[in-house]
Amino acid sequence: MKVLRGWQAEALPAIFKHIDERPLVRAVMGAGKSVLIAELVKHAPDTLNVVITTPSVRLVDDLADVLLDWAGIEAGRWYTHAKEARRVTVCCNNSLQSLVDSGELPGPVEIWIADEAHKTECAQIKDALKGLNPYRRVGFSATPWRAEEGARLTEFETLAYDYTAARAIQDGVVVAPRVQHYKGTATDLNTACAEAIEYAVAQQLGPGLANAGNIEDAEEFVKILSKRGIRAKAIHSGIGRDLEDARIEALKNGELHCLVHVDMLAEGVNLPWLRWLCCRRPVGSKVRFAQEVGRVLRAYPGKDHAVVFDPHNLFSVFALDDKAVLNAGGDIEGEDPVRLPALQLDFLCMQIKKDPEPPETYRGVPVALLDPVASYLVKLNLQFQFAGIIDPEIKSKHWRSEPPSEKQIALAEKMGKRVIARTDDMPNEHQTALKVSIAASPGLKKGPVSDLIGILMAVDKRRIWPDYITVEVAL
Repeated sequence: MKVLRGWQAEALPAIFKHIDERPLVRAVMGAGKSVLIAELVKHAPDTLNVVITTPSVRLVDDLADVLLDWAGIEAGRWYTHAKEARRVTVCCNNSLQSLVDSGELPGPVEIWIADEAHKTECAQIKDALKGLNPYRRVGFSATPWRAEEGARLTEFETLAYDYTAARAIQDGVVVAPRVQHYKGTATDLNTACAEAIEYAVAQQLGPGLANAGNIEDAEEFVKILSKRGIRAKAIHSGIGRDLEDARIEALKNGELHCLVHVDMLAEGVNLPWLRWLCCRRPVGSKVRFAQEVGRVLRAYPGKDHAVVFDPHNLFSVFALDDKAVLNAGGDIEGEDPVRLPALQLDFLCMQIKKDPEPPETYRGVPVALLDPVASYLVKLNLQFQFAGIIDPEIKSKHWRSEPPSEKQIALAEKMGKRVIARTDDMPNEHQTALKVSIAASPGLKKGPVSDLIGILMAVDKRRIWPDYITVEVAL
C-alpha cells in the first residue's frame, strides 16, 4: 500500500485551499515532490486536462513513470523525440510552445503544474503560457527564488506549503551537511581540492563528486587525481548518456572514488548514496548552490550526514534555504529545531597549546587562529540555521569580505559578555570558542562577525544553550 510522507499529506490540502491563488510548494531536494505532483493529479477530477512542465527530458520520463506507478495515470510525454499528448501530459520546458502549437491537446488546460518552478522565468515559457492559457496553476520548487537579487517568480503568488530543510532533517528525509574548510598549505585550488579528496578516500567516506567549470577543466582535474592514485572519471555532456550511466554505476559500486562533473547536479539527479561533495568550482548563483549541495544531502541507509568540502567558503555567502520570492508572497511558520551531527571544533587545542615561543597574537588570539575561528562561526551559524533557531537567509557576497565596523565589534563584545555570563548550560568548549571569537572579532571579516552576532542574539533570546548543538573537539 502506498502511503504519503507526513509533509506530503499536509501539503495536499494546503494546495487545494489556495488553488485559486497561484500556489507554490517549496520542498527541499529529495523530499518527494514528484509523488506529491502525482497525488495532486490523482485527486483532481478525471475530466480535467493537465499539463506538467519540467526542465529536462530525463525529468519528463521520470515524472511520467511516477504518475503511472503511484497514481495509475498513463501520461503523455512531449519533447523532441516523443510527441504524444493525453489528458495529462508531461512536457519538457523547451517543448511547451510546440505542444501549444500542435493542436494535439484534448481540450482547454485547466491546470498547469510547474515542476522546478524557478525555471519558469524565461521568455520561452511566458510566451507559451499565453497560448496554453491554463485556468489554474501550481508550482513546485526547492529553490523558489532567482539568481538576481530582488527578482521574483512572477507566475506564482502564494506559498501554500513550505517543507524546510530543518523539518526534512527531523523527518530523516535529508541529512545535515558537515562542512570542511581547507586547512592545508596549498596555494592553488587543484592541489587543495585533491588533498580534500585524498582525505575522503583515506577516511573511506564513500562515493563523492567534485565539480568543474567546463569539459576541459573536468578532464584535466581527473588527470591530477589519477596521478595521486584516486580512481576518478569525468562526466559531462560530451560522453553520451550510456557512458554517463555506466560511470555513475561504477561510482556507486566502488569501482571509482570520485566523479568530476560539469553541470551534473542540476534538477532531476537522484543519487542519494553520495557521501561527499567537493565544491571546487566557485558557484556564483544562489539557486545553483542550493541545488548542487542539496543533491548530496538526500537520506540513504547508514548515512547520517554528508561531508561538503568548501574551499571557497561558499556557506558563508549562500544558504540552502531562503524565503520564497513570489509575485505576492506569503510566509509559512518555521518548524521545531532538530538534533544535528556533532560540530567538529578543532582549534581550541591550538589555542590552549603551550608554545615556548608564542605566535603573533591579535588581542591575545594567535593570528594563525583567525581563519579557524571564522570557519567555526560559519559552521555554528549553519547548525543554528538547520536547527531552526536562526532564519536562513541568502546573503550578499560583497559586504561579508569587508572589515567589521566598530559598531559590530562593540555589539559582539557587549552581547558576548551578557550571553556567556547568564547561559549556565553552555558547554565549556563553546564558551571558550565564543570568547576567543569575540576577542578575535576586529581581525575577522564582517561576515563571520555578523554570524557571531546572530548566534549570540539567538542564544540571548532563548536564555538557554540548545542541547542538540553538540561538539567534538579534535585533539
